[in-house]
Amino acid sequence: MREVNLFCECHGWRLRRIFRYLHYVKRLHEVVDAHSDGKCINDVILIGDTLFTGGSDGKLRTWKAVPTPAGHIELTPDLIVDTDGQPVMSVHFEPTRDEAGNMTGGGVMFCGLADGRVRVFDKTTGAEFDLLGHAKAVHSLGVLQGILVTSSWDGTVRLWTPKEGTYQNTHTIEIGYPVKCMTIAEQTMWIGGVCGITGISIMDLTIQGRIDTQSPVMKMLIYENHVVAITLDGKLFVFDPNGNETASMDCALNYVHNGDKLRKPCCNSCLDGVVINGKAALLVGQMNGSVRAYTLPTLKPLVWWQTAMQRKNADVRIVKSLVNTNLFVTGCADGSLSLWQWQNMG
Repeated sequence: MREVNLFCECHGWRLRRIFRYLHYVKRLHEVVDAHSDGKCINDVILIGDTLFTGGSDGKLRTWKAVPTPAGHIELTPDLIVDTDGQPVMSVHFEPTRDEAGNMTGGGVMFCGLADGRVRVFDKTTGAEFDLLGHAKAVHSLGVLQGILVTSSWDGTVRLWTPKEGTYQNTHTIEIGYPVKCMTIAEQTMWIGGVCGITGISIMDLTIQGRIDTQSPVMKMLIYENHVVAITLDGKLFVFDPNGNETASMDCALNYVHNGDKLRKPCCNSCLDGVVINGKAALLVGQMNGSVRAYTLPTLKPLVWWQTAMQRKNADVRIVKSLVNTNLFVTGCADGSLSLWQWQNMG
């Protein structure tokens, strides 16, 4: 079996391994209640060989993909961190680097909470504290040139500068509508939410323009300095650095069963990058329980499948590739976490 490397970074895609033949997917393991009481999994990040998931149960949980004696791979729980019962809406880790740019093993974990706080865990010092400023849920986090950037459902983007062991809110940008996601390109911060996408200049933090997507933007990423965005009504877009649409796709084509409901695959919720047949592609998770793959930059459909049949509330809320493996994970609104593997059909 040949491997597919799944990898996405801020400034594009890196191809490490190639396989020749047509692919399909296999579920290796499922944790039914990864987050307690069937609470939704809202975000996931990968640090080294450890997966971090933030859930609506007010927990940050860690997992490892561990080989079993029988030759299988399972997701094994590791640590549980409580966030005062507040749902964890977003997670970001910023590693500490030395003067040469090498990671030192330390770093800072940021968790955006539903009540507007940002919980900070400093791995280097052991400190734990909250950043106060947002009035509603913090759905997206990032770091730009050492400065923490947070975006919230309260319609603002805030910049936090490190100062004396904490972070000071040094700049607030009014977006004018609830914010769901953001991504950072070479010269622009792209902010997505209820009313479309807003571009903010990194140089002077001024709003450069807006893109009307006709539906709330759920998630974005950067591909070759282009913005790839999914919307709640099932659309998939690619925009150039100036905000001009270069490609689009309507995912709402057919009805599918999700538990006892018959729903259109029209509600996109999450996306991540994947390399298929040596080329960059997208995995798009949807609120009907399906995952779809598309080529980049043309958005040609490749394959799709249902993650859970005959199960209520199995909306896919996260999809994340595991670096340097042929594995990826999905997390659903019912709290389930699944580990998948690309297989070789040839």
